[in-house]
Amino acid sequence: MPGPARGGRALSSVVTANSSVFSTARRHRFHLRRRMPTSGRGSCRSPPVSGADRRRAWRSLVEGSRMNLARGQVLIHPHHGPATVAQVTTRTIRNRRTKYLTLTVHDTELSILVPMDQAEEIGVRPVIDVKDARDIFKLLLEPGEKKEKVWSRRIKNSTDRLRSGDILTIAGLIRDMTRWNDETRLSFGEMKLLRDARGPFESELAIALSATTDEVSAMIDAAVLEGIWPAIPESVLAAAS
Repeated sequence: MPGPARGGRALSSVVTANSSVFSTARRHRFHLRRRMPTSGRGSCRSPPVSGADRRRAWRSLVEGSRMNLARGQVLIHPHHGPATVAQVTTRTIRNRRTKYLTLTVHDTELSILVPMDQAEEIGVRPVIDVKDARDIFKLLLEPGEKKEKVWSRRIKNSTDRLRSGDILTIAGLIRDMTRWNDETRLSFGEMKLLRDARGPFESELAIALSATTDEVSAMIDAAVLEGIWPAIPESVLAAAS
């Protein structure tokens, strides 16, 4: 199933249908950790997500769906963003039966085969909820990191943050790079990295807020560049309470 098209709300029915599946997993909110200041910079970086946190969230997801991740459910791949479970299959390899999830990435229609018993280690997780989205926007409003003057160091640090797969770390990266680009035009390589970070990030927020990616993109820019808190519809807040 495709992700939220720009200018449309194609995923709203999927999110509603699967809200009960994710309700238990969201209690842990494993991917949103308390932010700790980075010494000497006055900025906030999220610590890496531990394996124990991922395991708790994955167990909750599987238990909440009665050990059956069905077709049509939306999950988040740490590097590709929102993806729909296209099918759940069982394969026998070297006399061992293993369940696999076939995920269809929303933005690219790429199909990914993920062993279910390794999904938690890979970082596959439920979609964030509205409360998590509010925490993300709080981070987007905060002061960011100073821009490293040496380009090679700056691009390496930015690449590492993107590859972390942690949504708060990526939110901080988007905040910082968007501000750097507003001050001085970023290089071609950095602009590509920023686009790669914002695409899946905006798609997931669009699902959480029942909004379009265009609307979410405008919310992010307003928060990062103008310090404006996003206008989250009351209907979305009411549904999350």
